[in-house]
Amino acid sequence: MHATISKLGKAIDKNFSADISAMNVDGAFSGQPCLELNRVICEHLFRQGKMEVGETLMKEAELELDQSYLGQFTELNLVLEALRSRNVEPALEWAVVHRERLLAHGSCLEFKLRQLKFLSLLSGGHTSEALAYAKILGQFAPKHIFEIKRLMGCFLFAHRGLEQSPYADLLDPWHWTEVADMFARDACKLLGLSLESPLRVSLSAGCLALPQLLHLRSVMVQRQVSDIWSRDELPCEVNLGWERRYHSVFTCPILRQQTTDGNPPVRLLCGHAISRDAMKKLIIQSRSRLKCPYCPIEMLEGEVQEIKF
Repeated sequence: MHATISKLGKAIDKNFSADISAMNVDGAFSGQPCLELNRVICEHLFRQGKMEVGETLMKEAELELDQSYLGQFTELNLVLEALRSRNVEPALEWAVVHRERLLAHGSCLEFKLRQLKFLSLLSGGHTSEALAYAKILGQFAPKHIFEIKRLMGCFLFAHRGLEQSPYADLLDPWHWTEVADMFARDACKLLGLSLESPLRVSLSAGCLALPQLLHLRSVMVQRQVSDIWSRDELPCEVNLGWERRYHSVFTCPILRQQTTDGNPPVRLLCGHAISRDAMKKLIIQSRSRLKCPYCPIEMLEGEVQEIKF
Protein backbone atom coordinates (compact mmCIF):
# COMPACT_ATOMS: atom_id res chain seq x y z
CA MET A 1 0.00 0.00 0.00
CA HIS A 2 2.81 2.41 0.92
CA ALA A 3 4.60 1.75 -2.38
CA THR A 4 1.41 2.38 -4.37
CA ILE A 5 0.74 5.67 -2.58
CA SER A 6 4.34 6.76 -3.17
CA LYS A 7 4.00 6.04 -6.89
CA LEU A 8 0.76 8.02 -6.96
CA GLY A 9 2.50 11.04 -5.44
CA LYS A 10 5.30 10.84 -7.97
CA ALA A 11 2.80 10.51 -10.83
CA ILE A 12 0.97 13.63 -9.62
CA ASP A 13 4.22 15.59 -9.36
CA LYS A 14 5.20 14.45 -12.84
CA ASN A 15 1.94 15.24 -14.60
CA PHE A 16 0.68 18.27 -12.70
CA SER A 17 2.39 21.58 -12.16
CA ALA A 18 2.06 22.99 -8.66
CA ASP A 19 3.62 26.32 -9.58
CA ILE A 20 1.71 28.29 -12.20
CA SER A 21 3.28 31.65 -11.35
CA ALA A 22 5.19 31.49 -14.65
CA MET A 23 1.92 32.36 -16.39
CA ASN A 24 1.45 35.58 -14.43
CA VAL A 25 1.20 38.71 -16.53
CA ASP A 26 2.36 41.93 -14.89
CA GLY A 27 -0.38 44.53 -14.70
CA ALA A 28 -3.08 42.18 -15.99
CA PHE A 29 -5.43 43.14 -13.15
CA SER A 30 -4.55 46.75 -12.51
CA GLY A 31 -6.49 49.83 -13.52
CA GLN A 32 -9.53 49.21 -15.71
CA PRO A 33 -9.07 45.39 -15.88
CA CYS A 34 -9.20 45.31 -12.07
CA LEU A 35 -12.51 47.19 -12.08
CA GLU A 36 -13.91 44.79 -14.68
CA LEU A 37 -12.80 41.78 -12.63
CA ASN A 38 -14.48 43.13 -9.50
CA ARG A 39 -17.61 43.84 -11.52
CA VAL A 40 -17.68 40.25 -12.80
CA ILE A 41 -17.20 38.89 -9.27
CA CYS A 42 -20.04 41.09 -8.00
CA GLU A 43 -22.36 39.89 -10.75
CA HIS A 44 -21.49 36.28 -9.90
CA LEU A 45 -22.36 36.88 -6.24
CA PHE A 46 -25.66 38.50 -7.23
CA ARG A 47 -26.48 35.53 -9.46
CA GLN A 48 -25.88 33.23 -6.49
CA GLY A 49 -28.28 35.24 -4.35
CA LYS A 50 -25.50 36.59 -2.10
CA MET A 51 -26.67 40.16 -2.37
CA GLU A 52 -25.12 41.45 0.88
CA VAL A 53 -21.68 40.05 0.03
CA GLY A 54 -21.90 41.50 -3.48
CA GLU A 55 -22.93 44.93 -2.20
CA THR A 56 -20.07 44.89 0.33
CA LEU A 57 -17.59 44.14 -2.45
CA MET A 58 -19.12 46.96 -4.49
CA LYS A 59 -18.43 49.46 -1.72
CA GLU A 60 -14.90 48.22 -1.06
CA ALA A 61 -14.03 48.15 -4.77
CA GLU A 62 -15.74 51.52 -5.30
CA LEU A 63 -17.98 50.18 -8.05
CA GLU A 64 -21.08 51.99 -9.21
CA LEU A 65 -23.97 49.77 -10.29
CA ASP A 66 -27.50 50.95 -11.03
CA GLN A 67 -30.02 49.99 -8.33
CA SER A 68 -32.46 48.81 -10.99
CA TYR A 69 -29.72 46.47 -12.21
CA LEU A 70 -29.36 45.03 -8.70
CA GLY A 71 -33.12 44.76 -8.36
CA GLN A 72 -33.26 42.45 -11.35
CA PHE A 73 -30.99 39.96 -9.59
CA THR A 74 -33.02 40.24 -6.39
CA GLU A 75 -36.24 39.39 -8.24
CA LEU A 76 -34.54 36.59 -10.16
CA ASN A 77 -33.25 34.93 -6.99
CA LEU A 78 -36.56 35.28 -5.15
CA VAL A 79 -38.42 33.54 -7.97
CA LEU A 80 -35.84 30.75 -8.22
CA GLU A 81 -35.93 30.21 -4.46
CA ALA A 82 -39.73 29.95 -4.61
CA LEU A 83 -39.55 27.39 -7.42
CA ARG A 84 -37.10 25.30 -5.40
CA SER A 85 -39.74 25.35 -2.64
CA ARG A 86 -42.35 24.27 -5.22
CA ASN A 87 -44.15 27.60 -5.20
CA VAL A 88 -45.02 28.72 -8.74
CA GLU A 89 -46.86 31.92 -7.86
CA PRO A 90 -43.90 34.39 -8.05
CA ALA A 91 -42.74 32.84 -11.32
CA LEU A 92 -46.28 32.97 -12.72
CA GLU A 93 -46.62 36.64 -11.85
CA TRP A 94 -43.31 37.35 -13.58
CA ALA A 95 -44.32 35.32 -16.66
CA VAL A 96 -47.65 37.15 -16.97
CA VAL A 97 -45.95 40.56 -16.76
CA HIS A 98 -43.45 39.57 -19.46
CA ARG A 99 -45.87 37.46 -21.52
CA GLU A 100 -45.49 39.35 -24.80
CA ARG A 101 -41.71 39.31 -24.72
CA LEU A 102 -41.65 35.62 -23.79
CA LEU A 103 -43.94 34.75 -26.69
CA ALA A 104 -41.78 36.80 -29.03
CA HIS A 105 -38.85 34.55 -28.07
CA GLY A 106 -40.94 31.39 -28.53
CA SER A 107 -40.90 30.54 -24.82
CA CYS A 108 -43.44 28.16 -23.28
CA LEU A 109 -42.55 29.11 -19.70
CA GLU A 110 -46.03 30.30 -18.71
CA PHE A 111 -47.66 27.06 -19.88
CA LYS A 112 -45.10 24.95 -18.01
CA LEU A 113 -45.74 26.94 -14.84
CA ARG A 114 -49.51 26.62 -15.14
CA GLN A 115 -49.10 22.90 -15.78
CA LEU A 116 -47.17 22.55 -12.52
CA LYS A 117 -49.83 24.49 -10.63
CA PHE A 118 -52.61 22.35 -12.11
CA LEU A 119 -50.82 19.14 -11.12
CA SER A 120 -50.14 20.50 -7.63
CA LEU A 121 -53.85 21.17 -7.14
CA LEU A 122 -54.92 17.80 -8.51
CA SER A 123 -52.34 15.71 -6.67
CA GLY A 124 -53.15 17.60 -3.47
CA GLY A 125 -56.77 16.44 -3.61
CA HIS A 126 -58.22 19.77 -4.75
CA THR A 127 -60.13 18.33 -7.70
CA SER A 128 -62.73 21.08 -8.01
CA GLU A 129 -60.05 23.80 -7.92
CA ALA A 130 -58.03 21.91 -10.52
CA LEU A 131 -61.12 21.63 -12.75
CA ALA A 132 -61.70 25.37 -12.53
CA TYR A 133 -58.03 26.08 -13.17
CA ALA A 134 -58.06 23.81 -16.23
CA LYS A 135 -60.11 26.43 -18.08
CA ILE A 136 -57.06 28.70 -18.10
CA LEU A 137 -55.10 26.05 -19.99
CA GLY A 138 -57.42 26.39 -22.98
CA GLN A 139 -55.58 29.47 -24.24
CA PHE A 140 -52.47 27.31 -24.77
CA ALA A 141 -54.28 24.65 -26.83
CA PRO A 142 -52.94 25.71 -30.27
CA LYS A 143 -49.38 24.82 -29.27
CA HIS A 144 -49.82 22.40 -26.37
CA ILE A 145 -52.93 20.37 -27.18
CA PHE A 146 -51.17 17.03 -26.60
CA GLU A 147 -49.94 18.06 -23.14
CA ILE A 148 -53.39 19.44 -22.24
CA LYS A 149 -55.06 16.16 -23.25
CA ARG A 150 -52.76 14.29 -20.89
CA LEU A 151 -53.54 16.72 -18.09
CA MET A 152 -57.27 16.24 -18.61
CA GLY A 153 -56.75 12.48 -18.50
CA CYS A 154 -55.38 12.87 -14.99
CA PHE A 155 -58.92 13.54 -13.71
CA LEU A 156 -59.78 9.87 -14.29
CA PHE A 157 -57.22 8.83 -11.69
CA ALA A 158 -57.52 11.75 -9.30
CA HIS A 159 -59.26 9.76 -6.54
CA ARG A 160 -57.08 6.66 -6.91
CA GLY A 161 -53.83 8.62 -6.99
CA LEU A 162 -51.79 9.76 -9.97
CA GLU A 163 -48.71 7.92 -8.68
CA GLN A 164 -50.10 4.60 -9.95
CA SER A 165 -51.62 5.98 -13.16
CA PRO A 166 -50.33 6.21 -16.75
CA TYR A 167 -49.64 9.87 -15.98
CA ALA A 168 -47.28 9.27 -13.05
CA ASP A 169 -44.39 10.74 -15.05
CA LEU A 170 -46.04 14.17 -14.78
CA LEU A 171 -45.31 14.15 -11.05
CA ASP A 172 -41.59 13.56 -11.51
CA PRO A 173 -39.62 16.14 -9.44
CA TRP A 174 -37.43 16.63 -12.49
CA HIS A 175 -40.16 18.85 -13.99
CA TRP A 176 -39.57 21.43 -11.27
CA THR A 177 -35.86 21.49 -12.03
CA GLU A 178 -36.62 21.81 -15.74
CA VAL A 179 -38.96 24.76 -15.20
CA ALA A 180 -36.46 26.48 -12.86
CA ASP A 181 -33.77 26.15 -15.53
CA MET A 182 -36.21 27.42 -18.16
CA PHE A 183 -37.09 30.43 -16.03
CA ALA A 184 -33.41 31.25 -15.43
CA ARG A 185 -32.69 30.97 -19.15
CA ASP A 186 -35.65 33.11 -20.24
CA ALA A 187 -35.12 35.70 -17.51
CA CYS A 188 -31.45 36.11 -18.40
CA LYS A 189 -32.39 36.47 -22.05
CA LEU A 190 -34.92 39.22 -21.34
CA LEU A 191 -32.54 41.00 -18.98
CA GLY A 192 -29.73 40.89 -21.51
CA LEU A 193 -27.59 38.60 -19.34
CA SER A 194 -25.65 35.52 -20.32
CA LEU A 195 -27.08 32.25 -19.01
CA GLU A 196 -23.79 31.30 -17.39
CA SER A 197 -21.85 33.53 -15.04
CA PRO A 198 -18.93 35.20 -16.88
CA LEU A 199 -16.73 34.35 -13.88
CA ARG A 200 -17.59 30.65 -14.15
CA VAL A 201 -16.96 30.69 -17.91
CA SER A 202 -13.59 32.41 -17.46
CA LEU A 203 -12.47 29.97 -14.78
CA SER A 204 -13.49 26.89 -16.75
CA ALA A 205 -11.78 28.23 -19.89
CA GLY A 206 -8.65 28.99 -17.89
CA CYS A 207 -8.55 25.48 -16.42
CA LEU A 208 -8.75 24.01 -19.92
CA ALA A 209 -6.14 26.33 -21.41
CA LEU A 210 -3.59 26.44 -18.58
CA PRO A 211 -2.02 22.95 -19.07
CA GLN A 212 -1.41 23.60 -22.77
CA LEU A 213 0.05 27.04 -22.13
CA LEU A 214 2.34 25.75 -19.37
CA HIS A 215 3.65 23.05 -21.72
CA LEU A 216 4.16 25.59 -24.51
CA ARG A 217 6.03 27.91 -22.17
CA SER A 218 8.39 25.16 -21.02
CA VAL A 219 9.17 24.26 -24.64
CA MET A 220 9.76 27.88 -25.61
CA VAL A 221 12.07 28.44 -22.62
CA GLN A 222 14.14 25.42 -23.59
CA ARG A 223 14.47 26.76 -27.13
CA GLN A 224 15.17 30.27 -25.84
CA VAL A 225 12.21 31.80 -27.65
CA SER A 226 10.88 35.02 -26.13
CA ASP A 227 8.20 37.65 -26.71
CA ILE A 228 5.46 35.14 -27.45
CA TRP A 229 3.28 36.50 -24.62
CA SER A 230 3.63 40.18 -25.44
CA ARG A 231 0.32 40.52 -27.32
CA ASP A 232 -3.30 40.27 -26.22
CA GLU A 233 -3.77 36.97 -28.05
CA LEU A 234 -2.49 33.49 -27.25
CA PRO A 235 0.54 32.21 -29.17
CA CYS A 236 -1.28 28.98 -30.03
CA GLU A 237 -4.83 27.78 -30.58
CA VAL A 238 -6.53 26.32 -27.51
CA ASN A 239 -9.56 24.10 -28.02
CA LEU A 240 -12.17 24.93 -25.38
CA GLY A 241 -14.90 22.79 -26.92
CA TRP A 242 -18.03 23.77 -28.82
CA GLU A 243 -19.83 24.85 -25.64
CA ARG A 244 -17.27 27.64 -25.22
CA ARG A 245 -17.45 28.90 -28.79
CA TYR A 246 -19.51 32.09 -28.70
CA HIS A 247 -18.35 33.97 -31.79
CA SER A 248 -17.68 33.11 -35.39
CA VAL A 249 -14.10 33.23 -36.61
CA PHE A 250 -13.46 35.27 -39.76
CA THR A 251 -10.39 34.77 -41.94
CA CYS A 252 -9.57 37.56 -44.37
CA PRO A 253 -9.74 36.17 -47.93
CA ILE A 254 -7.02 38.59 -49.06
CA LEU A 255 -4.39 38.35 -46.32
CA ARG A 256 -5.31 34.77 -45.35
CA GLN A 257 -5.21 35.72 -41.68
CA GLN A 258 -7.76 35.46 -38.90
CA THR A 259 -9.08 38.81 -37.77
CA THR A 260 -8.35 40.11 -34.28
CA ASP A 261 -9.46 42.99 -32.05
CA GLY A 262 -6.67 45.06 -33.57
CA ASN A 263 -7.55 44.00 -37.10
CA PRO A 264 -11.34 43.42 -37.14
CA PRO A 265 -13.41 42.39 -40.16
CA VAL A 266 -15.15 45.14 -42.12
CA ARG A 267 -18.13 45.11 -44.47
CA LEU A 268 -17.71 46.85 -47.79
CA LEU A 269 -20.55 48.80 -49.37
CA CYS A 270 -21.25 45.92 -51.75
CA GLY A 271 -21.59 43.39 -48.91
CA HIS A 272 -18.23 41.64 -49.24
CA ALA A 273 -16.12 41.33 -46.08
CA ILE A 274 -12.36 41.69 -45.63
CA SER A 275 -10.04 42.64 -42.77
CA ARG A 276 -9.30 46.25 -41.90
CA ASP A 277 -5.60 45.84 -42.71
CA ALA A 278 -6.52 44.55 -46.17
CA MET A 279 -8.83 47.52 -46.65
CA LYS A 280 -6.02 49.96 -45.80
CA LYS A 281 -3.72 48.29 -48.31
CA LEU A 282 -6.37 48.58 -51.00
CA ILE A 283 -6.84 52.27 -50.21
CA ILE A 284 -3.09 52.89 -50.52
CA GLN A 285 -3.02 51.10 -53.87
CA SER A 286 -6.03 52.97 -55.29
CA ARG A 287 -4.93 56.36 -53.84
CA SER A 288 -8.51 57.62 -53.89
CA ARG A 289 -11.66 55.52 -53.77
CA LEU A 290 -11.68 51.99 -52.40
CA LYS A 291 -12.57 49.32 -54.96
CA CYS A 292 -13.89 45.94 -53.85
CA PRO A 293 -11.47 43.17 -54.88
CA TYR A 294 -14.38 40.90 -55.84
CA CYS A 295 -16.75 43.20 -57.73
CA PRO A 296 -16.63 46.57 -59.56
CA ILE A 297 -18.24 48.55 -56.71
CA GLU A 298 -16.23 51.55 -55.48
CA MET A 299 -16.70 53.38 -52.20
CA LEU A 300 -15.18 55.81 -49.73
CA GLU A 301 -13.46 54.67 -46.56
CA GLY A 302 -16.21 56.24 -44.46
CA GLU A 303 -18.80 53.97 -46.10
CA VAL A 304 -17.10 50.83 -44.75
CA GLN A 305 -18.58 49.34 -41.56
CA GLU A 306 -16.87 47.26 -38.90
CA ILE A 307 -18.41 43.82 -38.34
CA LYS A 308 -18.96 42.43 -34.85
CA PHE A 309 -19.75 38.73 -34.56
